Amino acid sequence: MTNTNTQGAEVLRGALALAAKGYKVFPCGLNKKPSVDGGFYAATTDPDQLRKWHAEGRFKGVGLATGAINDLCIVDADDDEALETLRAKYGREDVKSRRGGHFWHRHPKNGKVESGSIAEIVGSKCDIKADGGYVMVPPSAGKEWVAGIPDFDSLPVLPKELRKPKSEKHTGSPEFLSEEHFAAAADVLEENYPEPGVRHEAGLPLVGFLGRNGVDEDDALNLIMEARGRLPKPITAETERSIAGVVRSTYEKLRNGDKDVTGGPTLETFVPGLAGKLAEALGLDEQAPETEEDRRRAREKAANEAWEKCADLASRPNITADFATTLHTNGVAGESKQIRLLYLALVSRLLDKQVNVAVKGPSSGGKSYLIESVLKAFAESAYYDLSTMSEKALIYLDEDMRHRFLVIAEASGMQGDMQSYLIRTLLSEGRIRYQTAEATANGVKPRLLEMEGPTGLLVSTTATRLHPENETRLFSLLVTDTPDQTKAVFKALAEQKRKPASMEQWRALQTWLEAQRNEVVVPFAPALAELVPPIAVRLRRDFKAALQLVKTHAVLHQAERNRDEDGWIIAEYDDYRIVRELVEELIAEGVGAGVSDTVRETVHAVKALTADEDADDVDGEKVTTAKKVASHLKIDKSAASRRVKSAIDGGYLKDLREHKNRPQKLAIGDPLPEKQTMLPELETLEAKVEDLGCWVARQNAGIPPEGPNGGSGLQNGKCNPSQPNNPNEGHVDNSPTKHYQNGRKTPQKKPIGAAESAVFGETRVGSDRSATEQPSIKKGLKRRRRRATQPTVQPSVQPSNPESESDVDPLAERKARREGRILDALDAMYFNHEDRYHELPEGERKIIRAWVSDNAAPRNVTRPRDSYELKHVAEQFLGFYVSNASIKGALLEAGYEPAWSGPINMGFRVGPLPGSDWEDKPYGPRTLGPSLLYTPAYIPEYPASRARRQK
Repeated sequence: MTNTNTQGAEVLRGALALAAKGYKVFPCGLNKKPSVDGGFYAATTDPDQLRKWHAEGRFKGVGLATGAINDLCIVDADDDEALETLRAKYGREDVKSRRGGHFWHRHPKNGKVESGSIAEIVGSKCDIKADGGYVMVPPSAGKEWVAGIPDFDSLPVLPKELRKPKSEKHTGSPEFLSEEHFAAAADVLEENYPEPGVRHEAGLPLVGFLGRNGVDEDDALNLIMEARGRLPKPITAETERSIAGVVRSTYEKLRNGDKDVTGGPTLETFVPGLAGKLAEALGLDEQAPETEEDRRRAREKAANEAWEKCADLASRPNITADFATTLHTNGVAGESKQIRLLYLALVSRLLDKQVNVAVKGPSSGGKSYLIESVLKAFAESAYYDLSTMSEKALIYLDEDMRHRFLVIAEASGMQGDMQSYLIRTLLSEGRIRYQTAEATANGVKPRLLEMEGPTGLLVSTTATRLHPENETRLFSLLVTDTPDQTKAVFKALAEQKRKPASMEQWRALQTWLEAQRNEVVVPFAPALAELVPPIAVRLRRDFKAALQLVKTHAVLHQAERNRDEDGWIIAEYDDYRIVRELVEELIAEGVGAGVSDTVRETVHAVKALTADEDADDVDGEKVTTAKKVASHLKIDKSAASRRVKSAIDGGYLKDLREHKNRPQKLAIGDPLPEKQTMLPELETLEAKVEDLGCWVARQNAGIPPEGPNGGSGLQNGKCNPSQPNNPNEGHVDNSPTKHYQNGRKTPQKKPIGAAESAVFGETRVGSDRSATEQPSIKKGLKRRRRRATQPTVQPSVQPSNPESESDVDPLAERKARREGRILDALDAMYFNHEDRYHELPEGERKIIRAWVSDNAAPRNVTRPRDSYELKHVAEQFLGFYVSNASIKGALLEAGYEPAWSGPINMGFRVGPLPGSDWEDKPYGPRTLGPSLLYTPAYIPEYPASRARRQK
């Protein structure tokens, strides 16, 4: 036997010879273990890759993958007895080893062939290397060809008697793949193989489907390889490695009890009908149940498809106004404000608390038509429509009502105690829980009936008011009953060749929104709370509803909004401005601080009619009738009666008739209130925020809790230790907060330590200001860049003298704060620039560079990943602090082009590399100890950075 030099060029020549014959090989070390990442799954026929491995010193021996990778089954005789037994029955061995020899066979491809001992078959020491295994081959140490490398086509198929019996651990459903099941499943998969472009995305749920339904790992690999090999386009080594990596990582997740592995439902979104056909071919009685991850993946896929249809719509500056225009095109006359508010309320289903609405108006006033027209912009899964219902119908509603609206066509009859209670519970809590008792065979037993929420309510009614306690829990929209509106309806009905606008784009927008993270922070909410007058208890609910609408508007426009460091959407002033236009009058009317234009017109009509000397008189008061009011306003009597009732309910008119069966005798009641502003003008809000200077808005659904010294949590410039000239700078608030400046889109990171502040992931020693974490990349970009190129000027701040407040110049303090914020922004842009990556020590750069190479891969995603998000991902795996500048520099160095670039962050179309640690654990390894989202210790400024900045 020749003693092969396993460390010389002969090993490479042997590997190249095997590859030339079509056998996939890989390098092994002296311990006979694979010496490359991926193990035997990395086996290849690529000569360039083999030479590269040899140049890296990895080849100490040659490994040959068995099983589906090479379609090989190799019987290894480990002693003379086994060798002679096999020679007598199957002929000469193909490879001679120190103790015996190897007999090569082709894989039968009719199911898994397990690797392991077959001593019970041969009667002596003998193993078979098949699925999930590998062997060492010549010129590895101790191995020698008997007659050269065998041709694959000349190899015999593995005899049935040499197959290792199935082990008990693979009992499942099915216990193993029979030849019939394997062949049938391979035929199905060949006919329905995913199209190019989605094969990786579809492959994940395909493997998950097989694994969740009891198919063994090697059976799954063989099945997919067999089907892929039948396709016209030849399979490449890279594709084989990718498939093997997906199978390996998915089954590892299943063994670890990972619930995020997708299955049949997600597979159906890529290849409709494939899961059912495979289940039938495999003889499965039923499929594994849908998982939450299945549903999430399905939403993501639907969202990606929807984005192609709604990208233009999602980027518009005023979507609600465009929606009203669309409905006008489709024949809805007028009602612009009602359309916009109704649409916005239905979008609020995506939040944790919905905005409920009642549409009120006379019969034939267009209530139902208005609601039906708006609902066409939503999929049926967004709402549940009822024309009417019994008193306890809501208790027994067998529908998933989470994040949906319950739409009831007529609520005027919903005045029963039980219905009012259920509606009130739904409006307050967003769900219904009802305990009852029912008779069973074992006697009367308690039963809990529950309608899970959060659920919103949309009702229409001819009544002017609902139950008093329900009325305060929703917004009331009145359809217009004026003659001008009636004329507009006539014109809309008379238009005979109208081409309606398609609503598909609007439904696609809702599909896309449903798959997003719809958490919103309203940075100016505390300032708004200071400005809303506390004149009525009901305002507590109306204020929260207004905030919910601001959040909803931000969700609707999230494609044009920024997110903070926690991924929350940041609401803008435009969101407030538009919501204020829609609800200011409604809120004022609800608390009695204002009246609608229709009520005001009605009261003025009564005043004019009773001013006539010929008007009737009741106990010295002039009166008139509803009929005369209708004639005076030129509206029908029904509409006039509704207006009169609303005015009487508000106390602005009196009905002096003696009996209710007689005609009304209307007299003037309380004076009409002067118009009072409930929600401040935008300019007032901006001035209030500017006046407050710097403040902290704690996360509480956008509503500020009380600050440390009472109040709303708003603070002036002196209360924040991160501000210049702060007399209380020794105090640091360590509570979890979000910092904003002037209500703009500039969330800040909390200070790290008492004397330092985190500047976008870097620490500037000696700073007494906290820096902005993620400023806007959409507004003021040119201004920031211009400032970044100008020399910085230290602000001149007049010292504060507590004993002489009159000497303090408030304008100087405000200017100092503004200049301090400019300096912080300039420092933030400097420390987050990708050039800082090249100032890191070489060892640290090498580690980050290696992580990017081993875990990241290009991905064609709708929304690029923010560099700040990617830095946190890297931290979770590397176990040490990674700056925003470092991850940007590493990705750029690796050849990734940013999808967008701002002064602080960049967006990259990147995702987990198949088979990598990142794909295996998308949220990072589970580690104990402090979170790495913030720097656990001070990070000194690198000398090169400091020297360059001081220039």
